[in-house]
Amino acid sequence: MSGVATEAAQRPPVLSARAARIAVAGTTAISALDLTTRGDRVLLVGASGPLLAALAGAPLDQAGAGAEVVAGRLELCGADVASGAQRRRSGVALADAPLPPRWRPLELLAWCARLSGVSRREAAARAAATRERRGLSSLQPRRLQSLSTVERRALGIAAAVVHEPEVVLVHNPR
Repeated sequence: MSGVATEAAQRPPVLSARAARIAVAGTTAISALDLTTRGDRVLLVGASGPLLAALAGAPLDQAGAGAEVVAGRLELCGADVASGAQRRRSGVALADAPLPPRWRPLELLAWCARLSGVSRREAAARAAATRERRGLSSLQPRRLQSLSTVERRALGIAAAVVHEPEVVLVHNPR
């Protein structure tokens, strides 16, 4: 086996579930989920909102309806979702994430990097590098409230990857 294939074989699956039950606001949304993925990409289609909300550890909409694992086990990159251990390993780009309207893109990216536990200096460096790599420099002088839907979406994806996560969860990609 090549070095890349060996490394991939040693990594835990991106997504794994054993008799997982996921509830939204106390109501079972998914019951008895059993799966193990192979490879390094997973595409969830259909009514996958409750699963994505549980994986993200955050509500997926402005109504604030979060999801939680209430039975069984759900893992993202080998990290237990019920305990929140997956949060440092994942980045989340929500379809219509609320953004602080008066902030500028670099402030948002640095704040997202700080949430991953890096120092202010490291967060500023990662924010600037991510902004450049993602081609978002032209947005910098503008406030977030003035960005178009497409620009907000691009910034949301940049915010999801600023801390260099193992996996990126994207809600409702268009």
